[in-house]
Amino acid sequence: MQAFLRSIFALACLSASAIASSPLSAAESGHPVEVFHQGGMGHVTVTATKISRRHARSHVLVRFRGRPTNLSGAGTARAVGAGRLHRVATPAGFSVEQVLAKYRRDPNVLYAEPDYVVQADNLPDDPAWLAGDQPNLGVISAPTAWPQSAAEGDVVVAVFDTGIDFNHPELLDNLWSHPDNPGIRGYTCAQGVCARGGTDDNGHGTHVAGIIGARGNNAMGVASVNWQVRLMPIKFLTANGSGLVSDAIAGLELVRALKASGVNIRVANHSWGGSAYSQALKDALAALEEAPLPTLHICAAGNSASNTDFTPAYPAAFDNRGIISVLASTTADAAASFSNYGVASVDIAAPGVEILSTAGLGQCRYCDASGYRRLSGTSMATPHVSGVAAALLARHPGLTSTQARDLLLHPDSYDTLEESKALMTSTGGRLNYAKVQANDAYAYNPVPNTFPSLVPGENIEVMPGARVDFSGSVHAMDADGDPLRVVHGRGQPVDRPAWLVGAQAEQIFHQTTPYAAPLLARAYAMPYFTSVADGRGGGATASRWVTVEASTSPG
Repeated sequence: MQAFLRSIFALACLSASAIASSPLSAAESGHPVEVFHQGGMGHVTVTATKISRRHARSHVLVRFRGRPTNLSGAGTARAVGAGRLHRVATPAGFSVEQVLAKYRRDPNVLYAEPDYVVQADNLPDDPAWLAGDQPNLGVISAPTAWPQSAAEGDVVVAVFDTGIDFNHPELLDNLWSHPDNPGIRGYTCAQGVCARGGTDDNGHGTHVAGIIGARGNNAMGVASVNWQVRLMPIKFLTANGSGLVSDAIAGLELVRALKASGVNIRVANHSWGGSAYSQALKDALAALEEAPLPTLHICAAGNSASNTDFTPAYPAAFDNRGIISVLASTTADAAASFSNYGVASVDIAAPGVEILSTAGLGQCRYCDASGYRRLSGTSMATPHVSGVAAALLARHPGLTSTQARDLLLHPDSYDTLEESKALMTSTGGRLNYAKVQANDAYAYNPVPNTFPSLVPGENIEVMPGARVDFSGSVHAMDADGDPLRVVHGRGQPVDRPAWLVGAQAEQIFHQTTPYAAPLLARAYAMPYFTSVADGRGGGATASRWVTVEASTSPG
C-alpha cells in the first residue's frame, strides 16, 4: 500500500549528615523527598515556588546580614566581591528551590536568589537571517526565544522522512550519533526492517531537518528554530517521496527500542501523510507517546486544501493525545491556499510558505548546488513546531507527551489569528516560540485538558422546498468550561448518481444551514458535519445526513 502523499509537508536519598541539623519544613519544596530520621527513614513532602528562568543548580546567591550561616552540607560560603553577598553550594539531594526557601526564612539573610544564566543579547549572524530572507522565524518570535534556549540541546528529534544529507555543513554538528557506535547517525527502514543508514536521496528530509535544527549563529547560510537540537533521520520514504505504512511502523518500533536504551528521543517530526486509516500505525504512534521518555508527534495536516474533520489525512488526524497537527500559514498569518484545515482535526498554524532551509548537495528532486532552497507545504510548517517542542522538552524534561501538547496548545502559548481559514484549527492560533518558552506557570503546574463532547442531533429528512436547519439541535459541552467554537459544514457527496452531474450537488445542497431544500427528481442524501473546538487543542466532530425526498415537479 502506497497511500502516502508527498509533502510540498529525569528521590534524593540524603546522607545522614546532609542538612541533618536543618531539615526543610513541609512548606518549602514542591518535590517529594526522603529525609533520614533517627530510628528509620520517613517521607516528608514539602513545597516551594518554582523558578521560571534558567539558573545554576550547584549553588545559590545569599546576602547575609552578619556572618554567613550556611545550611549543613553546603560547605564554606564563597564571598562574591568585597561585600556580604556569598555564593553557597546547594547541599546534595536538595533543589535550588528548597534551599532558597530555607535561606529566606533565616533572619540573618537579607535576600537569597538563584544565580541566573545570562547571555550576550545578540541575534544570529547567519547570512540568510541577516538579509531578511527568513521572516518565518520572526513571525513565531524566535529571536526573543533564542537567547534563553541556545544551550538547551539534549533532546533528539526523530525525523521520519526521506533522510538527511550527512554532508551538509549546516546539519553536520547537530546530527545525532549512537552512544555506542558514533558512526551510526540514522536509519533506513525498508521492507519492514531498519538498518544503519538515513542518507537523503530526495532532499525533502534535509529541508525539514534544516528548519528544525540547522546550526545557528555560525556565520553560514540559514538560522533554524532550534540551534542545539539533535537530529536523527528515520528514512522510510524513498527517492520519489513515497513509502509504506509497514516501514513507518518499523521506524517507530526502532525509536521505541532506542528510547528504552536511554536515547532521549522526545519529539518525532512527521512531514508526510496519506488518506488511508491504519490501526497498526495509530497503535505504533501511541506506543511511543506512552513509553518511558514519552515522545510527542508533530504531524503535517496535508496539502489538499481539505477539511480533514470530514476527509481526514493520517497520521495528523488520528485522535491520539500525543499528536499535534499543523496547518501551514503565510507570514501574513493567513492560511496557505493548499493547506488542510479542521477545527477538530488540525491544531495550530505555523509558517509554511516559501520557507528557506537546507537542501541536499547531490543530485535529487529537492537538492540544490547552493545547499539551500525554498519550499512550501505543511511539511515546512510542521518542523517549526517540532523545533519549539524540542526546546520545551529540554527545558521541562518531566513533561509527558500529553502535557507538552497541552502546553504548546495553551492559549498563553500561541497568537490568536483572524483570517477565517487560519482559524479553522482547535486553537485558532499560530505558533509563538517566545510565548511557549515563557509559559512556565503551566509547565510547572500542568492541568490536563478535557476535550469537548458533541451531540449533533438526528438525521434530517425533508420534502422539497422545506427549511433545512440543524444548527439549533447541536449540543456541545466542555467539562473545563472553555469557550467553544462550533462549525457546521457540508461534506462531500458519496456515490454521486449519474443524474446529479458536475458540481450540482454542491450547488443545491448549501454549505451551511438554514436553506430551502432543493427540488429534486429523485431523493438524495448529503452528508453534513459539525465540529467543535475548545481553543486548547481539544476538538470533536460528528456527522449527520440531510435527505431530500423526490419532488413531483422538480426544478
